[in-house]
Amino acid sequence: GVLWLETVRGCVYRCAYCYYHKQSPGLRTFPIERLLKEVKHAWDCGLQEIVFLDPCFSKRPHLEDLLDGVGSINHDRRLRLHGECNVEGIDSHVAEKMARAGFSQLEVGLQSVKRNTLRNIHRAFHPQRFLQGVRSLRNAGIEVMVDLIAGLPGDQLSDICRSLDWVLYHDAYDTLMLYPLGLIPSTELRQQAKKWGLIAMSHPPYLVTRTPN
Repeated sequence: GVLWLETVRGCVYRCAYCYYHKQSPGLRTFPIERLLKEVKHAWDCGLQEIVFLDPCFSKRPHLEDLLDGVGSINHDRRLRLHGECNVEGIDSHVAEKMARAGFSQLEVGLQSVKRNTLRNIHRAFHPQRFLQGVRSLRNAGIEVMVDLIAGLPGDQLSDICRSLDWVLYHDAYDTLMLYPLGLIPSTELRQQAKKWGLIAMSHPPYLVTRTPN
């Protein structure tokens, strides 16, 4: 009952733990017409969900055109849509379009609130924009799953707890997930594991088992 669908290859971000941006030297998109045919086929077949596999769905080009097209097909919201994104680029206008298209949940990567840790993994964090994006989605009726990562270079246990506390204090979530870091082959963190003192499983899912902190 679920269709797993990519609309892009590559990623606009360069997170040190991730491989998506190495799939392509630039962001390559599948034509919207092709994607809408896939969505229409899923709707016609009576599927229940579509999971968009894009690493950052909100950053794909012509996002609103795609959302409008999906919303026309999924006019009764029978298909529940899920995806991942950077919430800091979402405002109330985009959130409403996502809701009309049928999105019921978005997974949002926060990873950590410690500035030094975020610099180590090439992540930006704008607290007020993050909170506004979460509020826009929740006000539109879309559940927000916030992700944090345990084991990032620079984070101690107290830093992980502080990140958890920050999300809880601001009530900036519907579901809060804490994932262990994985050193995926060919990622920057895997290549610099010795520099950061990271020890991980030698086999999938390559979870980190020890850090200096």
